[in-house]
Amino acid sequence: MRGDQARESALQAGLTPIRFRHYGKIVENLIDIAQDMPEGEERTQLSLLIANQMKKLMVQSNIDGVDDEKIFKDLALYSRGKIVLNPEEHKLRDFKDMVPEKPASNNKKSKKRK
Repeated sequence: MRGDQARESALQAGLTPIRFRHYGKIVENLIDIAQDMPEGEERTQLSLLIANQMKKLMVQSNIDGVDDEKIFKDLALYSRGKIVLNPEEHKLRDFKDMVPEKPASNNKKSKKRK
């Protein structure tokens, strides 16, 4: 019985709520790292990489497209205002090529093996 309780408490310790599930825990951890970095080019570049990853993840769940401003607002919200990227200064990558197309129908009849 004690082993079950120990396993359960260990599992509970690793479970923390994710604020935006479509971005995931890794993005949340990266934002925590970036917001603790000193201001500068390295932090800006990391913030842009995180924003591009957020956009890629958002495109996967929202096929209609994603506005860069939405990503920048989410990043500022996630970082509690510590990371603010200006959409006029920064442009995120376009991930339209990632939108899955409808699979081509396969009308061929399967051949029976002899």
